[in-house]
Amino acid sequence: MMSDCSNFDIIRENPAMKMLRYPSLHLLIAAFLMMSCGSSHTLSRDKKKIIALQTVAILPVEVVHLGRLHEVANKSESQQLGIEREGYILQRDLYRYFLRDMKKYELKRTYLQDLKITNDRLKELEETVEDKVGLSVREIADWLGVDGIISTSVDQLAPGNVLAAGFMNGTLNTDQSVSITLSLRSKYGQIYWRHEDDRPTPQEDVYQISKDLLKHASKSFFSVYPSVKSKKRKKDKKNRKQEVQIRSDQ
Repeated sequence: MMSDCSNFDIIRENPAMKMLRYPSLHLLIAAFLMMSCGSSHTLSRDKKKIIALQTVAILPVEVVHLGRLHEVANKSESQQLGIEREGYILQRDLYRYFLRDMKKYELKRTYLQDLKITNDRLKELEETVEDKVGLSVREIADWLGVDGIISTSVDQLAPGNVLAAGFMNGTLNTDQSVSITLSLRSKYGQIYWRHEDDRPTPQEDVYQISKDLLKHASKSFFSVYPSVKSKKRKKDKKNRKQEVQIRSDQ
């Protein structure tokens, strides 16, 4: 699991890696991700504040894919569009995992903003605002019409130290690892939830591993909520105790 923001530093400092970040949304999403970087693996989670949120939006996933480095560095638009498309596909996957897990809890469907609404409003924001870097979290949240935003980074890279050594030596290690970083920020900028995870993977399984990590992240997010089944069990147990008490009083 990543313990710091070393991969973000590599991306920021290497011109070729910068080109991997699709231009239309990275200025918005990267800002969220950089502000969410921490110095430890410890997950942060503010249960009361998460539960108090009314509507949450899931942003498109920012994907960094080492296997496409050279093609994108050579200005291959098709490869760059492929990375952007993968970000939307993983956003859809995470959205579906959230919807599925929401069914286990007493949450209204409106808790999660419809994916089409989120992306349509992001597109409007991109077309309307010139100074995207200067946007605050609250301005983006207000534009989307939500009070919480979930941003996600999926790094389909070799481990950080190996990657850095590879750049210095002019070669790249073939071992790969998929790592994810998710954060939930309130419209006022506070981080209510943060999740990191990673897993080594062969190159042909990168997408599936990315999906599995996002699935686990969704379960982690909703674990702060009491499940409907849990509440039902407690209610049934209470009713049984009352029935026993009534019989003993007779």
